[in-house]
Amino acid sequence: MLTKKVALILTGKSFPQRAPIGGPTRFQPGHTKIGGRTKGARNKVSLEFAEEVLAALAEHGTDGKGTGGLRGRFLWLALHEPKTYLTLLHGVLRAEERANRPKIRPPV
Repeated sequence: MLTKKVALILTGKSFPQRAPIGGPTRFQPGHTKIGGRTKGARNKVSLEFAEEVLAALAEHGTDGKGTGGLRGRFLWLALHEPKTYLTLLHGVLRAEERANRPKIRPPV
């Protein structure tokens, strides 16, 4: 036997404040956007994190003492951890593709 709460959820009667499907919604076409980041802005935490990761890799180098800097660390990664290196390379290439992709606007 279903509990009363489960029965209400299944019938859709547990949320009386929710607008019915296909009914009026809170957001109307043309409503103004308030707050949030500007379109295309990068997440600040992600940017700082990426900078720290690159600095750490450059400091480590090929031998753990900084030899070769960042390039040396990536060379070591390619030689000793090819799967990890290719995963990283895939992410970089996808990011570059997204950056160079022309922005297509739908016809109005």
